[in-house]
Amino acid sequence: MILVDTDVAVDLIRKHPPAVSWFASLVTQPIWISGFTAFELFAWCRNAAEQQALQQTLASYRMVWLSSSGCETALVTYQNVHLANAISVTDMLIAQTALELRLPLHTFNLKHFKAVAGLQTIQPYIK
Repeated sequence: MILVDTDVAVDLIRKHPPAVSWFASLVTQPIWISGFTAFELFAWCRNAAEQQALQQTLASYRMVWLSSSGCETALVTYQNVHLANAISVTDMLIAQTALELRLPLHTFNLKHFKAVAGLQTIQPYIK
């Protein structure tokens, strides 16, 4: 299982060549996204056609959701780090999803995620 952050999902959707090559190398490993990543992706849709295309694209990924106890943990962590770090609410929820699943988060957004103790991040390809 590979959990990808929004920035990696965007590269895959936009068919960025390094992302496409990396994705092709994952023949047997499914790509998962947090439901909160889906929220971020849908927020960028400018019209119904883009939204429909995104719905079709996301159907090829497994969407996972954070448990209610994970949400509570994310809130406590957010309260402790958000004043000193620019991490967004959705990034905190995505990070907590990775922690709950005990998976590294494949992302290039290292600046914000560094505030989350115990979160392992992986830059999956060279941009």
